[in-house]
Amino acid sequence: MTNTTTPNNRTIGANLRGANLIGATLTRTNLRGVDLTDAILTGADLAGADLTGATLTRASLDGANLTNADLTHTDLTYAILDGANLDGATLRRADLAWATATYVRAWAADLTHTRLAHTRLTGAILVAASLVGATITGATLDGVTLDGADLTDADLTNSILDGARLVEVDLAGASLRHASLWRANLWGAIIDAHTDMRHVDLTDADLIGVDITAALRCGCGDMCDLARF
Repeated sequence: MTNTTTPNNRTIGANLRGANLIGATLTRTNLRGVDLTDAILTGADLAGADLTGATLTRASLDGANLTNADLTHTDLTYAILDGANLDGATLRRADLAWATATYVRAWAADLTHTRLAHTRLTGAILVAASLVGATITGATLDGVTLDGADLTDADLTNSILDGARLVEVDLAGASLRHASLWRANLWGAIIDAHTDMRHVDLTDADLIGVDITAALRCGCGDMCDLARF
């Protein structure tokens, strides 16, 4: 493995599969395209790091600092990100399918068109995050905070959002088909005629200020079925 260091933009070798980087300081490090499969980055400081196109499959990033990091097109499938800080991070078109990211912080993070299929995000804080066009099918988001987030055209089919906060969230064009929002708070959420709410479970949900009438109409003009409402 070849290591290169430059004054303002540190770069390390391209193959770090299985590397033990617990608590490592990698702030603003250039890790573009690096293979970090199975790497252990628990508690590592990756603030401002460039991980564009990197492979972090099954990597351990629990408690890691990824604030303002660039993870565009990064492969994070089956990764562990419990308690990680992703505030202001860019994860456009990243793949986090089957990842575990409980209690992660991602304030104002950019997850546009990110894949979060079957991802576990229990208790995550995604305030003001962009999840436009994201694929969040079959994901576990119980207790998540999404206040002010943009979920325009996102696919949340079969996802669990029990007890979640979605205050003033934009759900225009999103799919909530077969999703569970038991006791969720959707106060002031934006829902339009293109929001798919077929068979959604809204038992005991707070819908103050939400007009779901248009979303509940099928193409024939009839009201679509809800699992519970």
